[in-house]
Amino acid sequence: MKRVVLELTSGLGNQLIQWATAYELAAALREQGEPCRIELDTRKLWRPSSRGFALARVGLHEHADALISPTVARRAFWSACSSMPARFYTAAHNRIGIKSPNGTLKEVHSGPKAIEALSSGSPGVWLRGYLQDPSFFFERRDEIRTVFNYFWKRVQRETTVDGSRRDHPADYAALHVRRGDFLTHAHIGTCELGYFAAADAHIDPDLDRLIVSDDPDWCRLNLLPELRSGARVVETGGDLGDFEVLQRARQIVISNSTFSWWAAFTGRPDVVVAPTPWLASPDGNVRLPGSLPSLLVSRGGLGLSDQGCN
Repeated sequence: MKRVVLELTSGLGNQLIQWATAYELAAALREQGEPCRIELDTRKLWRPSSRGFALARVGLHEHADALISPTVARRAFWSACSSMPARFYTAAHNRIGIKSPNGTLKEVHSGPKAIEALSSGSPGVWLRGYLQDPSFFFERRDEIRTVFNYFWKRVQRETTVDGSRRDHPADYAALHVRRGDFLTHAHIGTCELGYFAAADAHIDPDLDRLIVSDDPDWCRLNLLPELRSGARVVETGGDLGDFEVLQRARQIVISNSTFSWWAAFTGRPDVVVAPTPWLASPDGNVRLPGSLPSLLVSRGGLGLSDQGCN
């Protein structure tokens, strides 16, 4: 039986794309008659700088065959590091690092490289990195969407996420404005006001427009005056509530964020507007928005190209 060990990293949107890559890899192997198990390597998520095991918050940890966690000693070490100045923590992380959970696993950093390694006789792979190339799994979109929504809907039923729907119209468009840590990552950058204004022009004027953001006050002060009337900022109280607003929208404007990309991927919007280029600085390993049918609008609000609609 082949092993696909997926190292999880970063926040919810990134972990979901990482999971989809591993899902595609395992599904492709099984179609070839090769038994395969998916194991989630959560060790990186215990570091003080981590945003936690986000995949578990939408229920997808139950889809994995096994979880790999750090040893008790390593957990205690990371816990101690949380009280250290950042420079000491960084030095400790760089010195210790994270090693392969099994010496027979081949370390790979993309879905195609994993296929190549497993086809060459490797008993398993340690799949690492952000894996932001959705073309690898996009043809299996309907299947992935079905699996994700099965677990996600169960989380919605069992938690207070449904409360985020209060006072929302049944039919609406949503805009996602990602700021937060992107403001300090120059190579990523944030979408400009001009992008959202231009994107808003492609949304059905008869739809209410709900804006969700990690900086709602900034949106009220700076973005609302740039948009047509009928838009409002909503605060759901958390990222899962924001995600639900985005995923349920009939039309959606996404930021250069895997969080809203995943909402569009797993929802059924008839219009998606996405920024181009995705990053402020080009990176050949990041291929978003990828094949997602969308209208591509310049991050600065100039120019438009059509990739089709759902």
